[in-house]
Amino acid sequence: ELLNSQIKVFPNPVKENLQVKVPANFKLKSLHLLDLAGRMVRELNPSGASHNLSGLTSGVYYIEAVSTSGAVFRQKVVKETE
Repeated sequence: ELLNSQIKVFPNPVKENLQVKVPANFKLKSLHLLDLAGRMVRELNPSGASHNLSGLTSGVYYIEAVSTSGAVFRQKVVKETE
């Protein structure tokens, strides 16, 4: 599975609401926001399309999605001050 070319994460940089668009044929097992060290900062709803990141410190994070078949998608996201 080539998740990287099919999952869309926007806007990037983000101030408040991050959109995660997953193709209908993919089922996500988990969706996490990680810091640069790979530690989970927040668990996000894998079936939700919009994720409120307000209240997070501005900086660089990773969105990590894992499909039910075990494929991993990871993308860098920049959080800006609101």
